[in-house]
Amino acid sequence: MDLEVWTVGGAGFLVEVFRALKLFLYGDSITGFIKFFVLSSAILFILMSIFGRDKMAFLKWFPMLVIVLNLCFAPITNLTIIDRQTGRTEVIRDFPFLPGFLLSFFSTTSDFLVSSIDQLFHTGLTISGGIGASYDVQNLDYAKNGFGGVSFLGRKALQYRFTDTKEFVEFSGMLNAYIDQCFLPYIAGDPQEIQTRLSGDIFANMRVDTFLMEWQGQIYTCSEFYDTKLSPEYNDILNQIRTNPELAGFTVEAASKLGDIITALTNEVISFENAVVRGGIINALSYSIAKAGVDSPGMLASYIAGRTAEQNKVLWRSIGEYASMMLPYLRNFLIAIAVFFSFLIIPLILIPFFGGNSVQVIFGYVKYIMWVWLWDPLLALIDAGLKIKVLDDANEIVGVLAGSGLHFFSIHPIRELLDWYPAVGGYISAVMVPSLAWMFVRGFEMGVSAVSWMFSSMSGQVEREFGMLGRNIALDSAAARVGLSGGEIRHYGER
Repeated sequence: MDLEVWTVGGAGFLVEVFRALKLFLYGDSITGFIKFFVLSSAILFILMSIFGRDKMAFLKWFPMLVIVLNLCFAPITNLTIIDRQTGRTEVIRDFPFLPGFLLSFFSTTSDFLVSSIDQLFHTGLTISGGIGASYDVQNLDYAKNGFGGVSFLGRKALQYRFTDTKEFVEFSGMLNAYIDQCFLPYIAGDPQEIQTRLSGDIFANMRVDTFLMEWQGQIYTCSEFYDTKLSPEYNDILNQIRTNPELAGFTVEAASKLGDIITALTNEVISFENAVVRGGIINALSYSIAKAGVDSPGMLASYIAGRTAEQNKVLWRSIGEYASMMLPYLRNFLIAIAVFFSFLIIPLILIPFFGGNSVQVIFGYVKYIMWVWLWDPLLALIDAGLKIKVLDDANEIVGVLAGSGLHFFSIHPIRELLDWYPAVGGYISAVMVPSLAWMFVRGFEMGVSAVSWMFSSMSGQVEREFGMLGRNIALDSAAARVGLSGGEIRHYGER
């Protein structure tokens, strides 16, 4: 009999756990383990028959428990582990039937719920995102990206810098030289040129005919350098990233989804390599603009004010994003515990002292597996709601700022959204998913009570943390005005 176990991410880790359990259960050590507990169980029931009230305890209970044990672990099955996120498939042959059947049943149920949620909100994404029926938004689904995957992948593409890839360092130097010596002087002080040149395809709009520039000891006209040096390197980098996305730090699976993600966010049909390279050019231009104004008093004042505001955001976001990334890993570890320690059912079945009776033991194990596999549908539901909100806000941004598309004016507010919503999702899921999953297993009243308690208990800690943050920000602001650090100010204050 063949069974399937469905998962969203983590297949590589879970496959090794399944294999380890299989090796353990069919090795010499487990044989001695089973013999020991069978003998212990027999002795226990014999003593109960001799000294207890029920003289038939051995005949009534011991044969039944041995039969239950054999029904659970003697039959074998082939498990096919399928990862929806990566498309990876692994087959584990001759796996014990009971843990295999339970994991297969609840993972298949979980996969059905996730697929239903993805299908339901797939249509919602198309409508509320305003991105048109011609776009394939299947690659935005939870099953293909995991929790917060759309935001994490999109942000990674928009934050790309050419200096992150050693093969592109020379192009980065050429681009920075051209921006500093040609492009910025050309658009400086001309609002119309700034609006026109920084909208749309940034590289195509960077070509200027005026000015001279120097590169590696040679003098070029700006148009000559763009046509003969910069443009060929740009096209070569596009081809390299298209054929080898690992150069830009992306797997082949991620690259296949990123075009759809950026298209949905910006309302511009754009390929993976064009999105990454355009993001790298915009980030290089942003760096050059910041570098040009670093000595001005206005820039320094803005930095101090911006750093104060950024400290608030970084603290809040870092905790939320940690929760977003942690929960799927935690789910995989909980599944691994359910898989690997399923052999502990053996002594719990054979020794009633440990588990009450075999039916209760198995039922408790079933409830644990049910709880773990309910995480994915709940995470998919939260993820779908957040994606709708991200796409709504992103499309509103690109519609207001110089029209649709990935350009200089849209990339930064979109990155802000992709920073913000994973943190929101992390807080919501960390507080609600484990409790809500357990609520469906044990009853709604207990789950609602647990969620309410979590929200109320968080408020005091958040208040204390932000109070400390406010004091640190005040210290940093005072220190910046007198040329000291916050630590030095605190040190002198204590003295």
